[in-house]
Amino acid sequence: MHETDDMAGPPFSVPESEIRTLFNGIMTTDLIKKKTAEPLPARFANRGLTSLHQLTFIIRRHN
Repeated sequence: MHETDDMAGPPFSVPESEIRTLFNGIMTTDLIKKKTAEPLPARFANRGLTSLHQLTFIIRRHN
């Protein structure tokens, strides 16, 4: 996830709130890992990005 004002994409940023909204009531979304990319890869820094966060979810159907 990155601030959309920093870089338009691709890759495109999808905020945690949007993931939860998209699957709300249909699936269970569990955030299992949030990692800040350090150091920031040059390919992103060269495009104006100042920070990058990688979110990992487990998404399951409701039983």
